[in-house]
Amino acid sequence: MRVGSLLAPSERTPVEMILASMNSAPSNGSIRICLAEDHADARMVLKAMLTRLGHQVVADVSNGAELLQVAEQHELDLVIMDLDMPVMDGLAAADEIHARRPVPIILLSGHPDAQHIVVENEPITSCLMKPVTIDSLDRAIRDATGSSEKRRHA
Repeated sequence: MRVGSLLAPSERTPVEMILASMNSAPSNGSIRICLAEDHADARMVLKAMLTRLGHQVVADVSNGAELLQVAEQHELDLVIMDLDMPVMDGLAAADEIHARRPVPIILLSGHPDAQHIVVENEPITSCLMKPVTIDSLDRAIRDATGSSEKRRHA
């Protein structure tokens, strides 16, 4: 049974509608991901998408400082983070993570000019505009980890 299938579409919350629409098949090969998003509902949806795609969410945190702690404690294959977070924003966290151990980073943002951040900041592999779809997330993960996945499985 699909998530949210017990409710009529008009009775579902936006989160339930997004979860119910996730039909993409799992991708090949699990990768270790840390997810940093300060909005709990968005974090829950993204975590469900990543799990549905067959990836391991090592940790999901609500700010950049927590993300740095996770990055120190775990070997990560990918970081997916929001641009605007409390305590430490996504750009500052990306710079810190990149300085310690380079890892692909996908930035999430609702700002229309956020795509320029990718061009201007080396640690950022790509930028996804919110709301994120499971297909766009899967594509960004494949693009960001393509070379590291090939190396790991070689």
